[in-house]
Amino acid sequence: MRSVKTENSTTEHVMPSEKHLPMEQRDHSLWTYYEQFEDESLGGVATAIVSVWVPSFEEREAIAAGANIRLISFAQRTPPVTMDVSTEAIIGPNR
Repeated sequence: MRSVKTENSTTEHVMPSEKHLPMEQRDHSLWTYYEQFEDESLGGVATAIVSVWVPSFEEREAIAAGANIRLISFAQRTPPVTMDVSTEAIIGPNR
């Protein structure tokens, strides 16, 4: 899977090894935006950073055959996360 730029993306986080490349040649950028969610436990609104990921053809076949999707978080402490499905329009170029 790879992160893609969508109609809502506002920030590109670039891998240090790809900073010198033009955007259309970067393969590992993380595209993000902020979104607010109602959070009953906080009694108000929580702001989250959101990224959209597109599975490869092979990953789509594996999912259709029953494979699971996992979330890997590189952090010392487990951050609160969730996953859902998005139909946001993807804005190119995305390789």
